[in-house]
Amino acid sequence: MNYTVSMCQKHSTYDDIRHFHIGFYYEEINFEAVAFNLIDTCEWHLYFSFDDYGLVVPEECIHSPRDEYYGYFIFSIITQKPENDLKLAFENWGMLYLGINVYSSSPVK
Repeated sequence: MNYTVSMCQKHSTYDDIRHFHIGFYYEEINFEAVAFNLIDTCEWHLYFSFDDYGLVVPEECIHSPRDEYYGYFIFSIITQKPENDLKLAFENWGMLYLGINVYSSSPVK
């Protein structure tokens, strides 16, 4: 795992072809984010729709850019291996902000 995560978003242009749907798919937990690749870079921006899951938007995300289809910008990641690192970063974000323990498939107590 060799990637950098940032909670700040820059004004950006995304590659129309490269994007990933990343999610938690454990027992009753089923959340999905969408990651978009910045053109000609290894940087990816992840968006998550809190509304789709009936979740309260965390204070850290309230003022983040919001896409009407994909939700709020949650973080960016720079990686050479997006297939692996995007999932790990989203799982770590989910444990921190959504209180999900993906390793035990249950909410963190």
